[in-house]
Amino acid sequence: MQTFMKQVQNSLAQNEKLNEEAKQNLLLLVKEMYRQMTLPRELLVERLKTVSLEEGAKFINREAYHYNIEENSICFQMDQIGDQKNGLCQALLEMAIIKESGKGLDDQSLYAIKKGALEIYANYLVGNDSEFGISEDEQIITNLMNILTENQILVATLKDDGELLKKVLFENNLTIINDYANYNAVHRQNGGLSQLNEIEKSLIYHFFDLPKEEMEKKQKIEKIGRYKWYFWANIVSSPNVMKNPKNYLGLTKINEYFKQRFREYDIINSTVNTDVITIPTAPQFVEMDDSEDYRKKAV
Repeated sequence: MQTFMKQVQNSLAQNEKLNEEAKQNLLLLVKEMYRQMTLPRELLVERLKTVSLEEGAKFINREAYHYNIEENSICFQMDQIGDQKNGLCQALLEMAIIKESGKGLDDQSLYAIKKGALEIYANYLVGNDSEFGISEDEQIITNLMNILTENQILVATLKDDGELLKKVLFENNLTIINDYANYNAVHRQNGGLSQLNEIEKSLIYHFFDLPKEEMEKKQKIEKIGRYKWYFWANIVSSPNVMKNPKNYLGLTKINEYFKQRFREYDIINSTVNTDVITIPTAPQFVEMDDSEDYRKKAV
């Protein structure tokens, strides 16, 4: 770690596009990020030598930030970023992970997963002091797909392995849902209403479409054996935890849909079990995600 931070410091010292304050902020942020988990290093060290930070105009790009690999520049829309440290962390993660523009994790067909994974990592690494995230829907969707695939989604993102991600999506029958998530991301950037409720319903349907043997296998993998409850705990069912609640129609019906699918699944996969199904309430969950969105989650 000490050798790596020295390399980062040397790279920033060579950068003629950043002022000393920006260099110091980047140095401290990188140190905080890499203290938390093992991340790719080589690309970041090289790119910090010439990276530039800019504030963009809304009509050029609708994203909260955009990292241009060819120009090695990060353009921010400050009015769309609640926690600047979190937003900069996501941009640095792109610099560290993605090797080529349009390939690997940067493949357009993986756009929602890329945005969701970067926000998940940034929230873990540096937290988010804002009431909203940059890619709220994408974070939720990517997290749920990651649970369904036993962490294969997030593992592949760190490897910048687009082909592996597509394989994981295909083998887990998530390709269509992924396409829907990509459409939803672009649609929201253009002022459209969120389709998160329909995507969550699709993921819930897919979750309970698993054969009984597969569900039992996944529950054994979970150390506490509460796979279903862990999945449910990471579903968002209240528009009030989102940045623009009025754009999230139908979320309040998600919990009832989950319960309905749970009952149907239990009936289909039980032969002699006639016990009444009791579903825990939210306060009983012990494996809740510790992000701000989920701490505010209402049932």
